[in-house]
Amino acid sequence: MTRKVKDYLARASLDNLKLPDRKIILEFSGFSIKQSPNCLRDVTITEKDGTQVTIPHYQDDDEYNPGFPKCKYYLELKIGEINLFDFDEAQNRITWALNRLRLFKPGLLWGTLYGIYDPEDHPAGCYEFKRAHEEGPYPAHYRAGFDGYFVIEESEVNALVNFVNGLENVNTDSFEVALRRFHLYFDRDLIQDRAIDLMVALESMFSDDPEAIAYKIALRAAHLIELEPQKRGCLFYFLKRAYKERNSVVHGRSESSWLEEKTYIPTQTNLDSLEEIVRKSLLTLLRNAQNGIILKPSNLDGHLFFDQKSQ
Repeated sequence: MTRKVKDYLARASLDNLKLPDRKIILEFSGFSIKQSPNCLRDVTITEKDGTQVTIPHYQDDDEYNPGFPKCKYYLELKIGEINLFDFDEAQNRITWALNRLRLFKPGLLWGTLYGIYDPEDHPAGCYEFKRAHEEGPYPAHYRAGFDGYFVIEESEVNALVNFVNGLENVNTDSFEVALRRFHLYFDRDLIQDRAIDLMVALESMFSDDPEAIAYKIALRAAHLIELEPQKRGCLFYFLKRAYKERNSVVHGRSESSWLEEKTYIPTQTNLDSLEEIVRKSLLTLLRNAQNGIILKPSNLDGHLFFDQKSQ
């Protein structure tokens, strides 16, 4: 007789994450981050030009535990009864868990669904999700343009746990496209593709029809996330320029070196500024949703400019 499993465990490999040494496990409402038995270690190699590059190196195959991904940390969450050949629920929940971490602070953090397991049959999986690269995510950013680790300092641990838990029960249905594009942004190799994901996220949050898209995105975003008139003006003109650059890329007219320039905030590239604008916008919309106020492009103007309540 086949035993019916009430809850399965979904595990995702995490890459590029650094936690305080004492923190091997982080517990949140809905998921946890644990140290994998298949921990990677860093190996430093010397390139032909003499520069040194640190890359991850995995354990030998005979040391590999097949129930866990090959990485230092992995994300684990419980999911209900599922069709083991349908990973939509697991993938969607893992994406939301990752985005809750990414919304906490800037930094490149990757995660990939590794497997779904019967918790009573470890380490054998009830069904293993076979990936093209079994060792886990290995983003191109390691090889070119790598931007640094997603680091959680000792002083940030409690704030992170409270932040993530605070977003647990938010209804995200209205922001599905924006959250998905924010997630995809971290996996892109090309800077132009990353920018397009961010602009699609902004468009889904702030534009409801094809008329005057750039103007509406810039005006609504500026008023939603900035309080001071001068800062609103700067953000408005920055986003109008960003949408113009986006159009040049998607229509094949330019590769947009503007994304790597520092015209908005002197200490960061324009792409990083776009990421932060998307992060602030998503957080503001999610916080409103937490309080029962669902803001969509169709009712944003009433909320921002005419003090109309939105449900």
